[in-house]
Amino acid sequence: MTDQRLNGLLLGLEAQLEASERRAEEEAADDLALSLSQDRVLADALCRSGAVDVLADGGARFRVAFVGADFVWINTPSKRLLPLRGVVVAMDTRGTSPVRLELTLVDVCRSIARTGAEVEVKCPIGGVVGRLEAAARDFLALTKAEERLLVPYEAVNELRLLNADSADVL
Repeated sequence: MTDQRLNGLLLGLEAQLEASERRAEEEAADDLALSLSQDRVLADALCRSGAVDVLADGGARFRVAFVGADFVWINTPSKRLLPLRGVVVAMDTRGTSPVRLELTLVDVCRSIARTGAEVEVKCPIGGVVGRLEAAARDFLALTKAEERLLVPYEAVNELRLLNADSADVL
């Protein structure tokens, strides 16, 4: 083999090696980007894409104002706290993203309890109206007349403020 042919062969191999390395780097970058996008949490995803609506039965839509670690907050038609585990949301790139709060459902319920606000708690089997007295680690305590009502967080589908404003509790 002549030196010229050998040089041509080596240059061709070098180009193939460089192209292969570039492809491997691009694939690794794509894999990393995919892994990072899959490592997001729902609360963060909801605050990065524009307006967010909760979809309700019958086709109603309610605009999300705030997103906490495990809940969304709706201001209209009434002030409502909804656990993330129980909502379906629609995202629209047009519009303003909800505000992200570094609070949990328990944190907000404790803040509501401090105000002595009256709330309506809806659960799968029904609902109850009362004054939110306490927000323990795994349940809410409400008072209604002379009765004390306990509701585990797992049963809460919705908590609606009846006589307080979001500014009072967030």
